[in-house]
Amino acid sequence: MRPFAIFIFILLVEQASAEPNANKRTATHFTSSNQSPLQLYLDAKIETPPVFNNIQNLPKQQAGNTIRLQLFVPEVARQPTHGYEIELALPGEMFFDHIGSLSGTNWTGSSLYSGTSTPILSALFISAYVVPDNGYLGQVDLQVTRSLASGSTLIVKTASIASPGTQQTPLDVSQAVISFTSFPGDFDKDFDIDFADFLLFTGVYGLTSLDAEYNVLMDLDSSGVINFADFLAFVEIYGTIYSPPPATDRDVLVALYNATNGINWRTRTNWLSDNDLSTWYGVTTSNNRVTSLDLEENNLTGRIPVELGNLSNLTTLRLAWNQLSGSVPPALGNLSNLRQLTLSYNQLSGSIPPELGNLTNLRLLHFSNNQLSGPIPPELGKMSNLHTLYLNMNWTLSGPIPSELSNLSNLTILFLSENQLSGPIPPELGNLSNLTALWIGINQLSGSIPPELGNLSNLRRLNLDKNPLSGSVPSTLGNLVNLTELHLGTNQLSGPLPQSLTALKFLNTFVFDNSALCAPLDPAFQTWLQGISRRSGSNCQ
Repeated sequence: MRPFAIFIFILLVEQASAEPNANKRTATHFTSSNQSPLQLYLDAKIETPPVFNNIQNLPKQQAGNTIRLQLFVPEVARQPTHGYEIELALPGEMFFDHIGSLSGTNWTGSSLYSGTSTPILSALFISAYVVPDNGYLGQVDLQVTRSLASGSTLIVKTASIASPGTQQTPLDVSQAVISFTSFPGDFDKDFDIDFADFLLFTGVYGLTSLDAEYNVLMDLDSSGVINFADFLAFVEIYGTIYSPPPATDRDVLVALYNATNGINWRTRTNWLSDNDLSTWYGVTTSNNRVTSLDLEENNLTGRIPVELGNLSNLTTLRLAWNQLSGSVPPALGNLSNLRQLTLSYNQLSGSIPPELGNLTNLRLLHFSNNQLSGPIPPELGKMSNLHTLYLNMNWTLSGPIPSELSNLSNLTILFLSENQLSGPIPPELGNLSNLTALWIGINQLSGSIPPELGNLSNLRRLNLDKNPLSGSVPSTLGNLVNLTELHLGTNQLSGPLPQSLTALKFLNTFVFDNSALCAPLDPAFQTWLQGISRRSGSNCQ
């Protein structure tokens, strides 16, 4: 396939004042400050007689390409001037991330220069006044050093032209826009050049630029007539399937802003500006890549966009305490460098994506206080570096506790309480030797307490209350010598508490009420029980 860059689409935007022959144009003086701004036109080629175009659909720009702009101000034809100044921008992009150098000539051959922080092109204060022919000021060449994706737009933010003396007159740049569109022939923009595009093409075949139904995108040779030459060009690329260009980090942040009603964020400093991403509120970068995104408590609403999965260098994603809704995008499982993921205290619903199990570098996963439902994916057991897992207070998470969670050998905190989890407590949880807190109360867990929980020698807090657990309390819980809290209330457990619990010297909270459990009347046990500051439950009769 030959490069698609050979196809250049020009959408003509002709102003009523721009007649085909600029030599017949009535000259307009522009020294009066009360006058409306004059129109600046851009053109990627020079026609004779000139046609002044501002909106151009050009192919995707690869690194090494040159974007050449021709500058016209028809109203100053044959009027003495001594220069111009324009400021360029790439909305949604850092200009100098993509454009490495600016150069060009004007009607005297003077060179242009670029500012250090903003792309300002200047050919002002030419020593001798000149008279631009047909309003043509000159050309500007932009050297592309990093590819510009399909759909990119180059705009002129401001522009002015200098008349004799010191006055500069602003130019109207409201239509000075160039868009870059790749893959001509994909008329329905589905990234597949197929029969649907063929039908669209044949629907306008034979039309000219004078017809109301004429579509410039289908005039592949820019001849002004959609004819057999365009058909041959279309056939050459028929059947092509391609992928959209990968999103840049800036693209992803813009998608997040738009998806979460950024205009109403509590703080949105520099968002959508041309400033470096590191200056955007809540964004941290390293080597021009986003590494941290912290927008907690910032009034985000709407859905989490799937584009976040493209932030491949991200290590921290914190979106808690907002009003986000919808599902958790499975694409977050692509963030292989992620270490912290906090989405708690939102209104997220749907299931937990099993793709999150791919986050093998994750240390913290905090999904509590949402409306997540369905089972806990066993794939979460693959997050080998996870230290903290909060899935509590979703109320509708259901199914069993996956025994695969026992593979999380670095886990220190496991909160699964206040859900609808059912089935037995997996005895494999006793393998989590680093666990300090296990909260699985207020669920529908059944069966007996596994004796293997007594292997959790580092455990400080254990909450099993408000479950339909049955049977007796295993004596192995007396091995949890570092325990400070033990909650066993409101369940179907029964029998006297084991004497081994008196080894828990640091226990300050012990709840076993609303059950058939009872405290032995043994003096040693009673002395130990009375030494616990917060306790509730009955003695054995």
